[in-house]
Amino acid sequence: MPWPHDPYSLPLLATAAISATVGVFVWQRRPANGAGTLAVLMAAVTTWSLAYAMEIASPTLAGKLFWARWQYPGIVVIPVAWLAFAVQFAGHGAWLSWPVLAVLLIEPVAMLVAVYAGDVPGPIYRAARLVEAAGFSVLQSSKGPAFWANAIFAYVLLFLGTAAFVPMLLKARSIYRGQAVVLTIAAAMPWIANFLHLSGVSPTIDPTPFAFTITGGAMAWAIVHFQLLDLAPVARDTVIEGMQDGILVLDARQRIVDANPAA
Repeated sequence: MPWPHDPYSLPLLATAAISATVGVFVWQRRPANGAGTLAVLMAAVTTWSLAYAMEIASPTLAGKLFWARWQYPGIVVIPVAWLAFAVQFAGHGAWLSWPVLAVLLIEPVAMLVAVYAGDVPGPIYRAARLVEAAGFSVLQSSKGPAFWANAIFAYVLLFLGTAAFVPMLLKARSIYRGQAVVLTIAAAMPWIANFLHLSGVSPTIDPTPFAFTITGGAMAWAIVHFQLLDLAPVARDTVIEGMQDGILVLDARQRIVDANPAA
């Protein structure tokens, strides 16, 4: 299939490349708190971005529907992976037991069954057609009940995951507050874009996968600049805050970036 000259495929491939790079980098640090689930999150973003690039590149309705279906393994995993990463990083990993994780995966599994067993019209798409936009065709569809149920489920998990960082924003010091700010931005950008798409502001092209470029970049910045996977705020709160000896933390330029109450 010849690759069409559209303005969206290359940015989507760039998003996939950034997410995959961050995912590999994080996976190598998986003993760190939350690193494994963050790697899964980045893999899901990569899957969604690649499949969406292929959907836009496909010239036929059948081809676009085929690749639209293959976006869903990434789409349904992202909310669960985000919540799992958030609660682990915020120090509530004990809550994420296997029974709880199994319950959280019921809806994604049911959604995938609806995606691959259904047709058009069906529970995901009531109707689908090709629409010409700036010299290339895009898939335009009316959404079914399963689609909207999954959207609600995803937004609930997004909210719960982001809420886990609120104590860090309110109480954490210096570098830990920076971690929370970056993670909140990383979570917010794609879902703001998704809301704009579902509300009809951007009805033709879904900007959500493009916004994950910001997510991947923010995660990379947090890992490098804020030592996201090396400095755990929970360890600090439980150990350093309670020490009677004063402790100062310096960065590479010998600037104080953290201090406990004794210091």
